[in-house]
Amino acid sequence: MIAAIIRKELLAVLRDGRLLVLAFSVFAVLSGFFLASVAEHRQVQQEKQAVGATAKEQWDTQGVKNPHAAAHFGIYVFKPDSPLASIDPGLRQYTGQALWLEPHKRNGARFNPAADQGLAGRFGQASAGFVLYALLPLLVIALAFNAVTQEREQGTLRMLHSLGVSATKLLLGKFTGLLLAFVVVLTPAMLIAVIILYQNFDLAGDDILRLSALSGVLFVYYAVFAALAMSTSIHFKSSRLALFVLLAFWTGSVLIAPRLGATVAEMLVPTPSAAAFWAAIKQDIQQGLANDGDHDAREAAFNAQVLKQYGVARIEDLPVGYTALKRSFNDNYSERVHALHFDRLRDAFERQGPSISPRC
Repeated sequence: MIAAIIRKELLAVLRDGRLLVLAFSVFAVLSGFFLASVAEHRQVQQEKQAVGATAKEQWDTQGVKNPHAAAHFGIYVFKPDSPLASIDPGLRQYTGQALWLEPHKRNGARFNPAADQGLAGRFGQASAGFVLYALLPLLVIALAFNAVTQEREQGTLRMLHSLGVSATKLLLGKFTGLLLAFVVVLTPAMLIAVIILYQNFDLAGDDILRLSALSGVLFVYYAVFAALAMSTSIHFKSSRLALFVLLAFWTGSVLIAPRLGATVAEMLVPTPSAAAFWAAIKQDIQQGLANDGDHDAREAAFNAQVLKQYGVARIEDLPVGYTALKRSFNDNYSERVHALHFDRLRDAFERQGPSISPRC
């Protein structure tokens, strides 16, 4: 019985003129966005490789000097991007792309692309991921909003019940047929995407596993929208009203909720600005943490400890290099302060995430 319902629903959707229009629209939009994402991703990779090579050359040719002075020359390293970032860049636009390595200090990532964009650019990125998580649910809604209401409006729902078709089998058959029709629409675009990925990037085994996991998660995501669409179609007598409710839900859940959630999370668990963050680190290094004393007091205590350890009365009489010892002592304290503040910042991000919403 369920197989017959699935076949009937799948044929009905395939014969519907809406499906052909939606299939061509999805193929054109998803392919266009994916090609643009791939081009952008390759450009970013080339820029990182070029700048990274320049930074490495500058490091290698800085000349003969003291190793400590050479370390202070510093160097930029760049965050690598997975080939799958061409499908969904994730938070790449909002996180730093380069890290400045230098002695005595832990730096944060720099140069997030979103800093150079306006508000409109931050609202939605032109990526294949945006199409997959934001636009394709509209396709599911378009296919499922009248799955039951149409039967009710045409009078066939009562006829099906009179033939002994149970509600569970009917809904399960419609749901499965809908997902199969959606897969038929989406498959050509996805095949083109996979071919483009293989042609432009060297996919490792880890990338293939991630791609498989992403595909599975997206399928569950679309199945949830299909289930919600069918539930709405069950509870409303009018197809027009069901469509209106589903569009309102899509707008709220896909466009509004993520950004509203990030704003609420920042209000409930605020994080310091970059200037305030680094100022707090500098202050704690200079003034000291609780019961540690300020910088001068710590150095005086360290001097006394070293003199006592080696049994001498003056620094000049030490059998070891005092400057190196003092630098190591100050570096250890600086690392302790940096670790404390970075751990607090990481804890704040973790408290923001599970309780409210991921940062967008």
